Amino acid sequence: FVAGFVGNLNAFSVVARTSSGLTVSGGELPWNGADMPGTVYCRPEHLRLVPEHGHLQGRLVGQFFQGAQSRLLVDVGGPQPLLVDSTDNVIYPANAVIGLSVEPQQLFTLHS
Repeated sequence: FVAGFVGNLNAFSVVARTSSGLTVSGGELPWNGADMPGTVYCRPEHLRLVPEHGHLQGRLVGQFFQGAQSRLLVDVGGPQPLLVDSTDNVIYPANAVIGLSVEPQQLFTLHS
């Protein structure tokens, strides 16, 4: 039995390992590990909106207001849009170019 309270995760399929990180759809994630995992994950609240250039770049495909924060759906070319939770209270135009960054310690793998 897996509890339903785990919540939402963003999954990144790793294409290649570089000297500074992991190549994924939409850009390169910082990675301090010595390995090259097949998939890395992060929570929606750990992705940060940055001016157009960040670790990842995509296009806004949806924005939903949830009280003090909004949830953005950002297409970076992966199988499904990334979930991004933001408290910046900005209304972005449809198809806006969105830059995203993440701290390396917020990325993790899941082991079975």
